[in-house]
Amino acid sequence: PVWKPFFFAGDFDGRRLTPRCEGLVDYGGNLYAPQVFIDERGRVILWGWIWEARPNDEILSAGWAGVMSLPRLLSLNADGSLASHPAPEVESLRRQRSDLPAQTLAVGDLPIPGLRGAVCEILARFTPGSAQCFGLRVLCAPDGSQHTTIGYDCVQRQVFIDRSQAGLQPKMAFDWPNPTYHSAPLDLAEGEPLELRVFLDQSVIEVFTNRGLVLSSRVYPAHPEQSTAILFSTGGQERLLGLYAWQLSL
Repeated sequence: PVWKPFFFAGDFDGRRLTPRCEGLVDYGGNLYAPQVFIDERGRVILWGWIWEARPNDEILSAGWAGVMSLPRLLSLNADGSLASHPAPEVESLRRQRSDLPAQTLAVGDLPIPGLRGAVCEILARFTPGSAQCFGLRVLCAPDGSQHTTIGYDCVQRQVFIDRSQAGLQPKMAFDWPNPTYHSAPLDLAEGEPLELRVFLDQSVIEVFTNRGLVLSSRVYPAHPEQSTAILFSTGGQERLLGLYAWQLSL
């Protein structure tokens, strides 16, 4: 069975909803049981439960399972689709900041200086160029043996999380349609920028786009405190409009 949460948006007459748009609440592999409420300011806020993606014996040994997602503000795009963005309150977690200026990304990798560890926020803005694929590789092992790729496929026109090099066991809570690769359709208009806002918290990854698409996932790096992150571009050049990264803590 498919246990991913869906949304329906449309016209409500007080008794019946007539759907006009539907889709996934989260295009990643691990968000489940979302709860929605309206706060005292009238904001629609969602919390979800992010399931594990490790074997049961490891869960039992750890003595706990699952964590809550970041709080997400919900709204509707002009086409009626659901938009999710981090609640502004999460910015209070930001500590030391590292920046990269606007520049053209050649084919290859560019390390993000000053960013180390697995508790951080990365905000990167791009303008698609000639590249076939571009984005970030996060939770990179010092020896290059493991990483998780978050990017945009310009050919398939989709944003994605690829965990095939994360050292993760293929069995996970949500294993449809592919246990290591999750994507969301995102057809950028000519010259339209793409924003990737990535939150890492040890084993948790939450990726937000400026269009309101979100993907949540889990990976389990062997030495998260030593993790690094890099920018990448394949098949052509890409324009980085700017990157900001923060270490996070309570």
